[in-house]
Amino acid sequence: MRFVVGLSLLIRAFEDFYGNLEGSLLEALGRLFAQNVRIYAYPMTAADLREWLSTASASGWEWSEANGWVSAAQLRRAPPLGHLFAYLLASNFIAPYASARGPKSRRLTSTCERPRLDKYR
Repeated sequence: MRFVVGLSLLIRAFEDFYGNLEGSLLEALGRLFAQNVRIYAYPMTAADLREWLSTASASGWEWSEANGWVSAAQLRRAPPLGHLFAYLLASNFIAPYASARGPKSRRLTSTCERPRLDKYR
C-alpha cells in the first residue's frame, strides 16, 4: 500500500507519542510499516514548513532547501528520533516525492511503472 502525504503530516506522525499504545511511537510506526506500506512525502515550501512548525509546536526539525522547497530527503530530526527517521528514509519506507514545482527527487512513477498498453496491440 502506498500513501502520498505532505511533510506536515509526516512530521506530525513523529511528534505524536501515541499514548494509547503500549509501545508508543515505536509500536505505531511498526504497525504502519509492517504490511509493505510506503509513504511518499510531498515537498513543502520552506516558508510554509517554518510557519507550520511554529503553529504545531514541533521542535527538533532541521532542513536544507532547494529553490525554496524542502523534501523529505532534506529534512532531519534531532536524535534519537532522527535515527529512526533516517533509517526509514534509507530503507525507502519513506520516499521523497517530487512534483513539477518541487525539488528533483525520486518520482512516484519510478517505483510504480505504468503499464505499456502498446504491447497488447
